[in-house]
Amino acid sequence: MNSSKINISESEWAVMEVIWNADRTITSQEIITGLITDYSWSDGTIKTLINRLLKKRVIGFEKLDRRYLYYANLEKEKWV
Repeated sequence: MNSSKINISESEWAVMEVIWNADRTITSQEIITGLITDYSWSDGTIKTLINRLLKKRVIGFEKLDRRYLYYANLEKEKWV
């Protein structure tokens, strides 16, 4: 994936930071927990941001039973 052709917003960047810092697959609830102390976003807002990142193919997911596990498709160093 070529990061130079994809634009992500500051809000999406905050979600990416949580995913990158996890250094493993991460659930949406873990992403929400990682953002709740710094932002006053609702769960729905954060899930919308996750869906935007999925549509842009910046993140991917694996389905495990009833849970979705998210991961970054590109290393942080390549985005910076």
